[in-house]
Formats: sequence, C-alpha cells, structure tokens
Amino acid sequence: RPMWRMIKSGFTTGDADVFAPYRDRLIHLFTLACLVIFAPFALANFLLDRVPLGIVTLIIILILLVNSWAIRRRKPPPVPLWVLVFPVIAAMITALLTPLYMALAWLYPMAILFYFILQRGIANACVAATVGIAGVLMYFLLPPDISVRVTTRVVGSLTLTAVFCNIFLAIISDLHRQLLHQATVDPLTGAYNRRHMQRVLDEAMQRAGRSRLAATLLVLDIDHFKQVNDRLGHAAGDQALVRVANSLRQHVRATDVLFRMGGEEFLIFLPETTQDAAAIVAEKLRQDIETGETTPGHTLTISIGVSGLRDGDTLEQWLAAGDKALYQAKNSGRNRVCVRD
Repeated sequence: RPMWRMIKSGFTTGDADVFAPYRDRLIHLFTLACLVIFAPFALANFLLDRVPLGIVTLIIILILLVNSWAIRRRKPPPVPLWVLVFPVIAAMITALLTPLYMALAWLYPMAILFYFILQRGIANACVAATVGIAGVLMYFLLPPDISVRVTTRVVGSLTLTAVFCNIFLAIISDLHRQLLHQATVDPLTGAYNRRHMQRVLDEAMQRAGRSRLAATLLVLDIDHFKQVNDRLGHAAGDQALVRVANSLRQHVRATDVLFRMGGEEFLIFLPETTQDAAAIVAEKLRQDIETGETTPGHTLTISIGVSGLRDGDTLEQWLAAGDKALYQAKNSGRNRVCVRD
C-alpha cells in the first residue's frame, strides 16, 4: 500500500494491533525498565527537595507496576494505560516551573512508550495531546528570550518522533498482514488453507457449544479431476481449481468460509446453518458447477458430503463424518450430495 495510506490507517481501526500478542510482556519489560531507571530519579528529586517532580515520577512507576502485577495474576489491568498521559503532562509542568528544563528530555522516551503499550490510534491521540500541551506551556512558561526557539524545537522534534513511529508501525502492520495472508491463504485458489481451518473450526465449536447454534460442513471433491490434468495439462488443472473456488465463493454467504483441503478437495463451513438447510445449499453448488464453464471443453462435476455438528462431536469426528458422507457420494456414482447418516 502507499505509505501515506499506511500512516493514515494509524488514526483509524484499519490496521491490526500488531503488538497485542506481546503487550503483556512489553508492559512487564517497561515496568522493570522504569523501576531501574525512573526510581533513582524519583528518589533524587525527593532528596533535592523537588517533591512535585518526584511524586509524578512515582505515579508513572506505580501505574505500570499495578498493571504489570494484575497481568501477572491473569487479571485485566485496573488502570487504563492512556492515563499515563496525565502524569507525563504533570511532570512536564513541574519541570517547567521548577525550572528544570533538562527533564523535558524524558518526553521523547515516553512518547515512544505510548506506541508500544497502546493501540496506534490511542497512542497518536496521547502524543498529540502531549505535544499540543507542551507547546502551549513552554511558550508561556519559558523565559521570553528562549520560549519561541525552544518551543518550536521541542514541538517539532516530538512531532517528527511521532511521524517516525507511525512509519515504523505502518511497515510492521503491512508486513504482519502479508505474513498472515501467506500463512492462512492458499496461493492458487485464494481459499483459506488447512491450518487456518483448524483454528476457525475450533472457535466455531466453542461458540456452538455455548450458544447451541447449528453449524454444518460441506466437504467437496472434484470428480475425475485427474482426467483434466492428463488431457489438458497441469496448467489447465490449476485454472480449473481457481474457477471452481471462485464459483463456490460466489454462491455462498459472506459469513460462510471456504477452505482448500488439498489437491481437488475443498471444505465450506456454514455457521448457524442446519444440516437440512446446508444440503439445499450443497445441491445448488453442485448444479452451478455442473452447468458452469469451469473448464473449456471439459464438464466438471463435484461430489459433496454434508455434516452437521452434533452434541458430543469432537473436531475429528465432525470432519470424519463429512468425509464419510463424501465417500458415500463418490461410491454412489459421483456428482451428487450425500448427508451425514
């Protein structure tokens, strides 16, 4: 994607939160770093009679420490991490009033910290608030002879830091999306692969167990597919697989999921669909393939096994029932639909 679109997606929900799987570990790591680095500064501030700055530094450490402890005990963090923006701003105000201008250097690692522990849109909002408030405070609180010069440099450098973080996260998000696509999608047909099927069906069985909603599998196999490869070549066979997959996608709902099991075998997961309703869908798919022009000069047909999820089924039993129904369709003459039991 164009870089400007990748950066723009950081202000929306368009990009996945790529740090989400690692966020708990990141919070533990940053909490440890703050204890090692910030705690001595907090103690030094108290000893040097800079009590307000010491207090806000301790607040930052405590927020991270409380959340890290809750995560360690497998509980949700009690304090939203975006709350850190308030002690950061308070520390900035106290540093300007002390005056202790060198303390403003901590704004840069804190801005970067937001991008690691928060979703990118929220991090951008926190950094934007910090930069905006920093600009106003420095302009009015710094001595007149340096206020404009220092304000423009700090605001400009913080803004540039945020832009660089967004570029970095945009590239990471794009690479994450590409890797996820490669890991879950069959490159030839565009259907999901068997690895992704395992995860989708596991989650579907859990939902069905909680809500008692119906769910059905269609196990499909192209009849006499070897003849297509033998007569027309493997390139024509690949093209036939692509056209069959496209035809199947066009005739199912948006909530239904198509997988390629391997070779010429496909599987369609129909959530919230009874076995009888799925059999009607399967017959429609069979007719569409038989009457469609999936391969020039060669009529393709498919056999379909229909397997509804039953109480007590494991994933292996559910799939095995679909395979059994498919074999029954094959043994009964092919180009037909057979239902479980």
